[in-house]
Order: sequence, then structure tokens, then C-alpha cells
Amino acid sequence: MIRLVLESGYDDYLKDTFLNGESRLEDLEQLATFADSYTDLDTFLGEVSLLTELEGEEVVDGVEPDEHVTLSTIHKAKGLEWRAVFLVWLADGRFPVPAAYRTADGLEEERRLFYVACTRAKDELYLCHPIMHTQRDSERIVMKASPFVEELPEGDDAPYERWSLEVEAVDPAPALGPGAPIAGALGEGGDGPDSAD
Repeated sequence: MIRLVLESGYDDYLKDTFLNGESRLEDLEQLATFADSYTDLDTFLGEVSLLTELEGEEVVDGVEPDEHVTLSTIHKAKGLEWRAVFLVWLADGRFPVPAAYRTADGLEEERRLFYVACTRAKDELYLCHPIMHTQRDSERIVMKASPFVEELPEGDDAPYERWSLEVEAVDPAPALGPGAPIAGALGEGGDGPDSAD
């Protein structure tokens, strides 16, 4: 349904009406891709409602430390810090977003956002990207790490450990895709798994 609306002229409306029309169009295309993993409209809408509520919340540091997870976009993370930060979907073609390659300034803005997101971690930073991704047509594709991750120094002097984790899914989770392995990355110091490479 989302793609039908876009193909019926809404994509042109976005580009003509908004300065960030291309970005809005990309967001809607991502929403359509996310919706493909659902077979039922009610379940999809319920999930999207949940995500919207989380995204709309203001992030506030608690007085007493407790066990909780804060979900945030990199845009909302400015000025905040957490003990551990996981940056997810750092895959080529996903971050930086394809539109950023159109101008040098766009790419540098994405690089700045990447830097800001990385500096939100007080103790531990994990840069994560999937190795495999299942497309809407059930075709699996191999994903590469974001160019920003690939630019990090390698070798014995690198200030991180590189891990590769495989997840075996019993029931496919819509947000991750069926059995999608998760490649992980980069924590300082670290209590990494024995299989870290």
C-alpha cells in the first residue's frame, strides 16, 4: 500500500513541496521495506505505533542507575551520554544514506553524525552491521560494513576488537529478518567472546 501511494504521485509531491523531499521519500521507502516482513496489517500498525511512541520520547538520564535500554536516533543523541552504546545497521548503502553521496557536504555531515554517535559512549562502543540481509522478495544479500567502519585503523595497534556473531533464529523476528547473522564490531577493551577474530 505504501508503494502504491508513492507510485501514484506522492513521491513527486514530496520532492516539489519539501526541501528534504528526497530524505522523506527514502524514509517512506524504508518503511515499505519494513512493512514487507508483515503479512497482517493490524500487526504491522501495532508494531509501528510502538516504534513511534519510543521515537517520540525525550531521553532523560535517571537519577539512580538502573537496568534499562534507551533507544535513540543519532540525531537525538547529541549532548547525551550512556555507559554503553550500540550503533546498528552500519552497513554500506544504509549508513551513510545513499543521498549523502550526492554532495561532499552531505557525506561530511553523515561522517560528523557518525563521530557524534560514537562519542556518546562512556565505556563501551559497539559498531554493528549485518552480514546477511533478507530482501522483501526473500532473496538474501551479503552486506558490507559502512565505509566509515572500514576507514578505522586495523592491525595490532587498533583500539578495538572485531567480532563476528552468528544468531540462529527459531522464529523469524520482523525487525531482524529470518535468521539474520549479526556482525559486530568495535568495543574498547572488552570482554569479547573467545571466538573474536
